[in-house]
Amino acid sequence: MLGVWTEDIGERGTDSGALAAVLGALNTASSSGAISDAKTAMAYLKQVVTRMEEVVIDVTGINGSSIPAMVGTANAFTAADGGVLATAAATGAVGTGTTAMGYLKQAVTRLEEIIIDVTGINGSAIPAMVGTNLALTALVGGALATAAHTGAVDTATTIMGYIKQIIANSENVSQLATHITEIFPSVTNLTCTLTAHANANEWSAYTEIADSAATKLSASFSACDGHITAMVTESADTDDTTYMVEVSYGASHDVISEWRLVSGTSKVSSTGQSSARGAHIPTGENIYSRVMCETAGSKTLTVHFRHFCHV
Repeated sequence: MLGVWTEDIGERGTDSGALAAVLGALNTASSSGAISDAKTAMAYLKQVVTRMEEVVIDVTGINGSSIPAMVGTANAFTAADGGVLATAAATGAVGTGTTAMGYLKQAVTRLEEIIIDVTGINGSAIPAMVGTNLALTALVGGALATAAHTGAVDTATTIMGYIKQIIANSENVSQLATHITEIFPSVTNLTCTLTAHANANEWSAYTEIADSAATKLSASFSACDGHITAMVTESADTDDTTYMVEVSYGASHDVISEWRLVSGTSKVSSTGQSSARGAHIPTGENIYSRVMCETAGSKTLTVHFRHFCHV
């Protein structure tokens, strides 16, 4: 029995039966190509090992021709398109010849310039937006100290100049609509007399308006702008004749208002109160009148004025 067992074991290590037909022998040649039903396990195993060795050779010798190295070499993207660490920053517009590293360095450079300008915003690249001579802030918008504009609009006045003009004019309109008027002469025992030219239908010379105590009407505007709102005729020294009166201010005699009236009987109030809607009188300006009459000779009018200051 022992001899038979020993023989059986020996047979299992030979090229007979299933061991040879399926598994193959130690000297079975390596398989190649696709799998099939005729190849032994040893043939496939040798094919696998052969291919594995080929892979190992390529991996350990990665700078060879089978698998190009991916780091630091002239791989199509890494060097030609991606660039290298020493690639210079690109400038200007994008193109087809600049590497990714070149664009990346250009982007970082520009970003740093923006950060520098933002942290140092008073530099030349980005003008400061507050308190400087930025085009809108100073040249168009104006400054807090910009004077109010006067007259018609133009192409040289700032926003602040127009705003102050609007405010000033609106204040003037408001005061014209609601104000407390004063009277000149200011007491009942004083008079204000206007004298016409000795020739008929001819203006007299400009004469500064004053009362019988030599107090001038312009004294009421010595410290403020203001308006004359009316001239009230109290009496005329000539019966049944027509007078014209003009009141102005300043050396250029800017007209405040003109009136035309017809006298009735001497010492009787003629045409009563005549309101005015003239320009305001600037602070410190002198106020003048001139008079004409259709009748020749010495002719006078006794009047008083209503006025107010802008406060």
